[in-house]
Amino acid sequence: MAAVDKPLADQAYDALRSHNYDVAITLFQQSLRARPAQQPVWKDLAYALLKTGDNEGAMEAFASAMKLDAADSHVAMEYAFLAYEQNRKIEARRIFDRLRHSSDPKLRPAAEQAFQNIDSPLHEGIARWKQALAGAPENFSAHEELAHLAEQRDELALAAEHYLAAWKLKPAHRALLVDLGRVLKAADRVADSTAALLAASRGAEPHAADKARELLPTRYPYVYEFRQALELDGGNIELHRELAYLLLAMNLKPEAEQEFHVVADRAVDDLLSAAQLGFLMLGREDVKAALPYLQRVLDNDDSELADRVRTALKLPQTLRHRQETPRSKVSVAAKELARRSYDKGYMSDALKYLRVAHETDPVDFQVMLKLG
Repeated sequence: MAAVDKPLADQAYDALRSHNYDVAITLFQQSLRARPAQQPVWKDLAYALLKTGDNEGAMEAFASAMKLDAADSHVAMEYAFLAYEQNRKIEARRIFDRLRHSSDPKLRPAAEQAFQNIDSPLHEGIARWKQALAGAPENFSAHEELAHLAEQRDELALAAEHYLAAWKLKPAHRALLVDLGRVLKAADRVADSTAALLAASRGAEPHAADKARELLPTRYPYVYEFRQALELDGGNIELHRELAYLLLAMNLKPEAEQEFHVVADRAVDDLLSAAQLGFLMLGREDVKAALPYLQRVLDNDDSELADRVRTALKLPQTLRHRQETPRSKVSVAAKELARRSYDKGYMSDALKYLRVAHETDPVDFQVMLKLG
């Protein structure tokens, strides 16, 4: 039979015996595209990739082989070593922990040694930071380091305890809420995890907010989830504001008024929330309570919002000529709004503002790039 008529896997093994690794890899990959359930071929592809120095590709091939045959301890061992090299120590430790109890007497010692190489420094580090905290319980770095080590050792309750303690010491470090949410999710504490991640997703740190959204459910949060998030992070104005508008959309006006009260009292520059609070108070005919918030709007420069307040109070509208805004100012304002929307993850709003900026100044190449 001519070589060209051989099955692709057989041709790959011929190339492998000739140490023609690049050809063997290509043929293995073609064979697997046609028949992806060939566990031995995935394994031999992984070894061929190791020969060429492609450790990351080899790890992926070993992972595919593991999925097809979870009982293949040698494949799992190879994968764990590669995972360790890729700094995926949590995953590597778990696999070595399982393999050190394997029925294969030749495999157990190597797995035990590899496990101890990861686990012993973690165990010693946890003990060291616990001792440090015994003498200085407000030590932020000790809480943070202890949490990281506990997470790597799968001591999830301990990790959650100290991520929370570290965040309470420095609430501006929103990434710690993401860490807390991730650990709680791994511990199957779904409600607590959602509360931490929701709080982190509505905050002033864009990178942490993006990471939190990746871990949150894809659906929109429920009211009770906002409540739980606020129990954890009661000072989060963005959480209060979003919950207020959600309650208002659900026609739960008394509850919405409570949330707008929090926002208007803490964020005095939020004129829209102040106005909304005043309108809700007017709706229940409490003019005396509404007036201070509505007056705040009238005393500021937002003429459109002020006119809405005058309408609600049955006052005459302002009669002043509104000069056309220069195109340069429109472009600058649109770009700033686009930047803020992008930082907060509101991509549809960012797109809208970038289009306005582009239409206003079609030769602004920076806007064109961002829009693209």
